[in-house]
Amino acid sequence: MQEFKNALFGINRVTALGLGGSRGLGIADANSDYDFVLFRNGGEPIAPKLIVDTIKPFAEEGSIKDEAGFVRLQLNGNKIDIFQKDLFLVENEINLAKAGKFHWSMRQLFPHGDLSTCQISHITNLELCAEKNQSIGNLKKLAEPFPLLLMNSLINIFMTQASITLIHASKIKKTRDFQPLIALCSAFFFYAGIVIFAANKTYPVLEKGANELISKLAKHPENYDHRIQKIFQACLDGNIEFVIAELTNIKNELQIIINDTFANLKTVKTNTTN
Repeated sequence: MQEFKNALFGINRVTALGLGGSRGLGIADANSDYDFVLFRNGGEPIAPKLIVDTIKPFAEEGSIKDEAGFVRLQLNGNKIDIFQKDLFLVENEINLAKAGKFHWSMRQLFPHGDLSTCQISHITNLELCAEKNQSIGNLKKLAEPFPLLLMNSLINIFMTQASITLIHASKIKKTRDFQPLIALCSAFFFYAGIVIFAANKTYPVLEKGANELISKLAKHPENYDHRIQKIFQACLDGNIEFVIAELTNIKNELQIIINDTFANLKTVKTNTTN
């Protein structure tokens, strides 16, 4: 695997190589894929053909696929995906975050939307393999501490979205409407997760394993992951009353977390002033 990493890092215009996904987040298991990220400083994306030609000596026969914007292969039975990122775009996103700004856009992988701040979380939750000129290290320093303006923006916008979603879920009365109810519950937890990450002064993670990360944060609703499972099971069972009651309880707990977060900020600001 080390020779494979060296080959990737040696590709022209690659200034850093990282391992992201579940392995970068520290929540991988034995069956988890390897998500390698090639970082470049601006310019056009590195040609997929160049990446394919570089990995051919390592890949299992017939396993290389160049599709959907990234390259895939198998190496010694391990599934490997190779992505690209522009460090200039990441730096720009960090500067926007410091001003409390971000973009929320639709993407296939995230049915309820993708946040531009994930450009930053892909840096902060990265297992660094190699870098030139402290390219990743410098961006990590720039990204910290977590911007309070971004925290305020994320909490206000996505707590509102969670509340609106709960209102619409509350309008569902027929058990055969479990599909829209499940969709609304999914949206609620997507928005709630962003609020929880922000309240913990952590850049939101939207990919698989987010709830596992949330359970390790200092502030989160009690037994959060277990309650989510119970709510979705209740959707299938047609127990709409339980679903709405539990979503309401979680929303109220989120509000307590938010109030505590902002109260602590005011305390810190007062102490600093004095």
